[in-house]
Amino acid sequence: YLLGSQVKVTASPAQPANVYLAGAGNHLVTDNLANVTLSLPATGGWGNALLTIDQAATNHGTISLTSWHGSYGAGIAIPSGVLTNAADGLIQAVTGDGNYRSITGNLTNFGTISAEGGIVLDVYSASATFALAGGAIAGPGAVAVHDGQTVYRAGEIPGTLRTYGTQLAIADSVTATATIYARANNTLVKNASPQVTVAIEAAGDPGSGNSVLTALPGAYNRGTIALESSHGSYFPTLTTASGATLRNTPTGRIVSWATQGNARTITGSLVNQGTIDATEITTTFTGTFDSAGGQQV
Repeated sequence: YLLGSQVKVTASPAQPANVYLAGAGNHLVTDNLANVTLSLPATGGWGNALLTIDQAATNHGTISLTSWHGSYGAGIAIPSGVLTNAADGLIQAVTGDGNYRSITGNLTNFGTISAEGGIVLDVYSASATFALAGGAIAGPGAVAVHDGQTVYRAGEIPGTLRTYGTQLAIADSVTATATIYARANNTLVKNASPQVTVAIEAAGDPGSGNSVLTALPGAYNRGTIALESSHGSYFPTLTTASGATLRNTPTGRIVSWATQGNARTITGSLVNQGTIDATEITTTFTGTFDSAGGQQV
């Protein structure tokens, strides 16, 4: 176990090595190399486990977040620079006792980020960026990105990715079929990939409730925007920012799913060159609508 240490990984060992970083005072001052697992266990004796990365760093090994005591959690803090999870890197949130697993700061993923069943890995990026540039979001648990920017350029999402209060930008370079669940209040720069669904999910979890996706000036949709609810008391809304018009391109679909909950609502300014599908549940539109060769069903 290391407590209050400057952690330097200077060589990749021939055999896998597991290093336990306990307490809140450890700092990683190099990259993490292949065959090295940095385990952050929150414990009753040492409290929360926190690994601080003060400079740009790359993870080629494994960083594992867990809790052995229900009152304490485990996290990574990146106050400056970017943590890059390389193609051979794994960041995992592991089951154990309760409390949080979190990452705060700029994070770019080319490897695997996973959460085990029943676990949510929270990524906080108030003035930072979470970039999915390759690799995968995996596991039966969920990865939840809060605030900042969420940029999806490449990679797969076989697991669950949720966003809360983020600015979403999805590039046309994304070729994998994927769904991002946008809870609470998010904004949309673009959904440029026909393979990606942005599901405006009204849910009953704390900080969520009714969910709104606001299209920013210049926003367009080439994939799918779905309005759905996973809680009977809440509803989703698709809207546009002041002065903005959302363009639903010829490959774009805006669809209302009849899951649970209340009304599906679209407001603002919309140009439809693609498809708007409200066959499953009534959807109310208020604002300026231009049916520019698209279809409404």
